[in-house]
Amino acid sequence: MISNEELDAITFTRTQGGFNKVIGKYIIRKTFELAQGPNVLDVACGNGSLTKFMTEHYPSVVGVDGSKKKIELARKNAPDAKLYVSMFEDFNIDVTFDSIIMITVLEHVDNPVIFLRKAKELLKPDGEVVIFVPNALGLHRRIGKAMGLIKSHYELSENEIAIGHKRFYDKESLLNDIVASGLKPCEVGGLLLKPLSNRQMESWDAEIVEALYVMAEELPDYSSPIYVRAKSERL
Repeated sequence: MISNEELDAITFTRTQGGFNKVIGKYIIRKTFELAQGPNVLDVACGNGSLTKFMTEHYPSVVGVDGSKKKIELARKNAPDAKLYVSMFEDFNIDVTFDSIIMITVLEHVDNPVIFLRKAKELLKPDGEVVIFVPNALGLHRRIGKAMGLIKSHYELSENEIAIGHKRFYDKESLLNDIVASGLKPCEVGGLLLKPLSNRQMESWDAEIVEALYVMAEELPDYSSPIYVRAKSERL
């Protein structure tokens, strides 16, 4: 179990400040419940803040990112990890992994099925991929549509397009891509029952947010992000 003190010490670079930082901490908490070692691959590792945290818990950690600038930062932040500049689809390494971590990555890539097939190639026979994506059918988006703020649950805002989002997933579409890649889903869930926007939830008490994390187990289809743990189907 990851302690709150450890989580508070992390600057989670896949998110910014405000409530995004809170979501980031819960993603890390859930990741360490789902992932297995000893060999772990952090896909789109950014500047290595999560990668560094992994090196403190797993003996062999690799990070890969398409940005040379981010990998240069990651080498400073996570000196004990092996780090590579490469688009994941083109990534080649003579190692296979017990866990491959993909945190809010698939919604950005051109072809998610090809991306996931690459992950399957890099898994040990009993290895797993841990995937998080935003949920188009999360409670906050359902409420937004009911209020007329968005026309469709799957509508991408200008800001989402600007930061590289290419799609919104729901549970069904995420599972479809995973199965099409040859991976076998073995656990599906939601991270946080999130009724309002990040900005509106910034001032909420930690006890309320913790309760929403617990409630996501009961209402995963209304939670966001959603996550899947998937295994290789290789014998």
